[in-house]
Amino acid sequence: MDLVSMIQIKDVAEKWGLSRTTIYRYLEKQ
Repeated sequence: MDLVSMIQIKDVAEKWGLSRTTIYRYLEKQ
């Protein structure tokens, strides 16, 4: 995963109140 994607995920995680591990798990299922 590139740096831009990681920054965007972190930003979304903070807005949604999600943990990064939850998002990574979600992305892995895609």
